[in-house]
Amino acid sequence: MIFQKIARLLKSEINGYSWHVGDLLPSEAELAVRYNVSRNTLRKALSLLEGEGIIHRKHGSGTYIQKKNFVAHIDHMNSFSEIAHKSGKEAGESDYEI
Repeated sequence: MIFQKIARLLKSEINGYSWHVGDLLPSEAELAVRYNVSRNTLRKALSLLEGEGIIHRKHGSGTYIQKKNFVAHIDHMNSFSEIAHKSGKEAGESDYEI
């Protein structure tokens, strides 16, 4: 179905470098135009992503990135900093003493 394809496209874009955790997505109207679908189809796609915990919709405020998933390929090793960045986090270091 079209809304599932749109959900996959959105998920791919979210998991890329376009947006970070906490970012506000473009409006439903803007996304519908971008993907050339009706707002109803887009809403179904967003509902799928919300069900997976990837986005959070806040009435009157918009749709926010809640989490990102990414795939590490075995032909490329990711540094901890790169993994943190792709997850929308900041890498750092701490010293602990026992």
